[in-house]
Amino acid sequence: MIKMKFQYTFAEMKKQIICSSENFDVVRIVNPKTGREYSIEVKNGKYFIKKKQDCICLSNKLNSKCGKRFSQKVYFSEFDNNDGRKLKIVSKHVNLEGKHFILEMISETHDNVDELKSRLNKYADIMKMQKKALITDSLTTVYNRRYIDNIFSHDCKNINGFCLAVMDIDKFKHINDMYGHTLGDAVLGSTAKYWKKYFGCDRQKFIARFGGDEFILVSKDSNLIKFKNNIESLYISFRKTEIFSRNKNIDFTLSIGCASADESENKNFNDIFDIADKRLYLVKNNGGNNIL
Repeated sequence: MIKMKFQYTFAEMKKQIICSSENFDVVRIVNPKTGREYSIEVKNGKYFIKKKQDCICLSNKLNSKCGKRFSQKVYFSEFDNNDGRKLKIVSKHVNLEGKHFILEMISETHDNVDELKSRLNKYADIMKMQKKALITDSLTTVYNRRYIDNIFSHDCKNINGFCLAVMDIDKFKHINDMYGHTLGDAVLGSTAKYWKKYFGCDRQKFIARFGGDEFILVSKDSNLIKFKNNIESLYISFRKTEIFSRNKNIDFTLSIGCASADESENKNFNDIFDIADKRLYLVKNNGGNNIL
């Protein structure tokens, strides 16, 4: 079974196609089961997908059929077409608004093998950068909610010691109202920067911005007591974080709720998140600045 690694909205895919069209003669979306080709269209400001062909073939730009050239992951190849022309192809599996497609980028080339590989490797780096941008919060540079959805698109039954914390900045609206959004952004940035030092950016331990002033901390190699003790220890140091505005130190606190997979009967992310989130709001309802 193919594991999806590239998830896009229609708008993001349209942007990807426009960008890729600068480097390839044909950029197309294909259904791997039916072989039908699709395009992303925009009407009245709304994006939708439209069927183009009933068979797998290139457009008139190359005026030739190329056959199935699909892969289990990002795929780079060069091959001779039926009429002797040499084509280069880059393809990758994508999840487009919840449905499985393959993005293919094809061009005729007169490059030698080494030049072709160099150009394809360069394009691979561009795609990696684009993928990273899709799963990174631009303000805080930590992972975003899309990354969370990607990681936890399946259940957690096989994850031993999976724990997470939901973390919220206390009275964040007051900070924005009192000092302005620039200072508010600095508070978000400093919060993310501190916790990122200890929760890195990998699948075993990471921080992600869930939305607004709410973050989650994830550890897949811990038990709840150990995890919570670690959070408490780190929070003591975090309270020394200083943000200055108008020569004044802005003092702010966090409310944190912790939970583990062991507490969830269904062993899925939403259930574990709900447990931690309820504990977070118990903390906030009792004045904040605490961990539960």
